[in-house]
Amino acid sequence: MEEPNFNSELPRTSVKGNPFRISVSDEQLADEISLQWAQRECFHRSMNLQKADILRIDAVLGELFYRLKRKISQPGRNGAWSAFLKEHNIIRNTADRLALDHSE
Repeated sequence: MEEPNFNSELPRTSVKGNPFRISVSDEQLADEISLQWAQRECFHRSMNLQKADILRIDAVLGELFYRLKRKISQPGRNGAWSAFLKEHNIIRNTADRLALDHSE
């Protein structure tokens, strides 16, 4: 898959000496629109694939968090769940949510 090129520019010609007014042909506009649309679609597909990957990973993490939390988050464990999450730089709200999602 070809990487999108956001550095492409329309040919720039000033109109009446005003550099902010750009004169381009209909064909150039159509070509640029086609290019930008193709790049948008490429990124959109990539984002959808990434979302699907994240959902799969979250499902696995949810089960793992659920199993660990059931094991170490019991009375008399002196906050072992919180300590584990802190030690591994894991956001507690996210871990709790994923574990809860798995349990439902």
